[in-house]
Amino acid sequence: RATAQWVEMTLPFNVTRSPVATVCAGLSADGLPVGLQVIGRQRADVDVLCAASTIEAVLGGPPRPG
Repeated sequence: RATAQWVEMTLPFNVTRSPVATVCAGLSADGLPVGLQVIGRQRADVDVLCAASTIEAVLGGPPRPG
């Protein structure tokens, strides 16, 4: 079932060939990772990667274990 949910979330972007990056936006109250998806126009891969990099830098990167 988890795989089916993953496919449902990515299908629209695969069909439209939109570049997508996921950035870790922190942890939930239960300690689970929360992701932020950055989605761009077709062929805007560099823009999406730059935006994702900037967001990650502002948020301080992924949380450290422990």
